[in-house]
Amino acid sequence: MTVAEALAVGTPAVVTHGAPWAELDAKGCGWWIGGDEDALEGGLRSAMGVPPHELGAMGARGRAWMEKDFSWNAVAQKMVEVYRWSLGQGDRPEWVKLV
Repeated sequence: MTVAEALAVGTPAVVTHGAPWAELDAKGCGWWIGGDEDALEGGLRSAMGVPPHELGAMGARGRAWMEKDFSWNAVAQKMVEVYRWSLGQGDRPEWVKLV
């Protein structure tokens, strides 16, 4: 929850690969790094070297991502789609993975 909360308030995040935040790099709102000491040092150095105006832009992108994918409305819509699918009234949502 800490990463989602940080992004939701516009704070870029540095997160290790053990956490499910691989999209941080692609979305341009943080760093998804290895869990070893060198990766942590490199990630923190990268984060601390970013100019304030770019950190602000990264934070805005993170906030927009959280709003789009994790807001109450977004989650409610996903639940509606899952219920429709489970009742045979729609296709399986792309994010539902069958194992």
